[in-house]
Amino acid sequence: MGVMFIVTPIANGNNAMKIGNLGASFYNYLMATITALFILLFFIIGKSMPFFQEDITFTSGLIAGVLGCAVVFSLNHVAPKMKAFYLLLFPFTGQMVMGMFIDYFTLDIFDIKRIVGLLFIVVGLLLQHRNK
Repeated sequence: MGVMFIVTPIANGNNAMKIGNLGASFYNYLMATITALFILLFFIIGKSMPFFQEDITFTSGLIAGVLGCAVVFSLNHVAPKMKAFYLLLFPFTGQMVMGMFIDYFTLDIFDIKRIVGLLFIVVGLLLQHRNK
């Protein structure tokens, strides 16, 4: 996943330069949808879904999908102009923050330890990057 987290925005940025931002976003989500359907079918056939939680609602999934699409669309626009380190840091941080917002607004879960932990990770990554 770590490799894909870096390679995907770079590949999407290159696709956006060749076929446009909307086209690159469309193909990214088309492939993600097909992959998700195969995984879903795999677990349905196996009659087990270990990652399924009954607390997750359709609304939270819809919000996550819309926010994810907005992030990919934005990254496709700025990826060719950014360093690879920031292509790792910004989506990771954004994903964690959006996850906290979604948990708070849909499941009413808030934990200050998550925010402190995220700050430690971001500061550590920035310090490590600065020292190199």
